[in-house]
Amino acid sequence: MKGCVLLAIMTTAAPLSAQSRLDSLVAAADTLGTEVVRSRAFIRAADTQLSKVVRLQNRIDSLVARMNNLPVPPPTDTVAPPPPVEPPPPPPPTGGNVVLAADWDTGELTDGGRFVDWAANGGSFEVRNTATDGKSFSTPRYLRVNASGGGWVDMISGTWPAPQVGQTVTASWEIMWRTSVSGQTTHGFYFDDNFGGTNWGPQTLGLEINDSGDRWEIGVWTGIGTTPDSGPHKHPTRYNLLKSQAYRVALSYTRTGASAFTVGFEVRNMDGSLVYDESVMDDDWFPGSQILGTRTFTKTDAGAQGMRGFRLGNNGLDVPFTGVIVEVANLRVTVE
Repeated sequence: MKGCVLLAIMTTAAPLSAQSRLDSLVAAADTLGTEVVRSRAFIRAADTQLSKVVRLQNRIDSLVARMNNLPVPPPTDTVAPPPPVEPPPPPPPTGGNVVLAADWDTGELTDGGRFVDWAANGGSFEVRNTATDGKSFSTPRYLRVNASGGGWVDMISGTWPAPQVGQTVTASWEIMWRTSVSGQTTHGFYFDDNFGGTNWGPQTLGLEINDSGDRWEIGVWTGIGTTPDSGPHKHPTRYNLLKSQAYRVALSYTRTGASAFTVGFEVRNMDGSLVYDESVMDDDWFPGSQILGTRTFTKTDAGAQGMRGFRLGNNGLDVPFTGVIVEVANLRVTVE
């Protein structure tokens, strides 16, 4: 009887254990299936991410290649060099035979003996450095003329041979008018070969300078004692030049006879453009048809005495003051 009961128990337990194992196997299979599905999804996602990574790497490689072909920028902690400084305009063409060339490159007043004498009675000269002073002159040095009161300060060059009939004597130079006091009238640039004589100011061919406010003008005297009698020839638009601005001027005379001569004059900007010349300069004393470029003058010493040297400076001021009067550079006198 006990054996029957044990057999019955064993017979009943065996199917339950198998069923349990079967259920466990089925559950494990389901779990494995789920993991397989998840693994496949993960693999697909990984493949997608890998494709993105490959595309991103391709873009990076393309950008690197493009950057390698670009110029290398300067370091951000450095300052770019300034643009090159344009050289000053060249001196005006000289032409002919140069009988006087003064640029004061020796640093002293006579410029190596080109000027034979100078004197002052209320003023002074000094040679200055163009670049240091920030000037626009075309030479490394220039000459400054200073005033002290209302006196004068002059220097005179050595002389050259008297021109022949048909020859032209031309003096050209760069000039900047600097007076700070308005209402000046002075002479200071003219042909002269006698420092101790009477050929000063309007008694020989030269300039008259007047100013008003921040402007000034240049007139040309043909010389007292010439025929026809004349006053300074000026531009009809008075005071058409700016103070403290450099200009190029050229004053010339052509000997047309034993005692006769014509006069040329021009003012140019430093870039070479013409401001005005003798074709528009009217006689200040006899206005009307008395244009400088159309007249012939007679003077007994023309081309022989009184006009074979060059004198510059300041022949006195109407309004006394102390300071810079005028600055001069690159003086050339030619005969052709």
